[in-house]
Amino acid sequence: MKFRLIPLLVLLAWIGACKPASEGEYYSIQGFTQGTTYRITYQHPTLSELQEEIDLLLRAFDSSLSSYDST
Repeated sequence: MKFRLIPLLVLLAWIGACKPASEGEYYSIQGFTQGTTYRITYQHPTLSELQEEIDLLLRAFDSSLSSYDST
């Protein structure tokens, strides 16, 4: 019995060590572009504000394709 307990404890310690570290919380951003809406959900270890960067990228993409928008 004693010889089975040691490998079991080693196995449990190994499994516990393999548990992935917390990768951060999920964040969600949403907006309006090209006549529809978008929603992006991402996971990041620290809060990173991406809303403005995504809006700028989508606005640039929209204006590159649009012959209607004069701005």
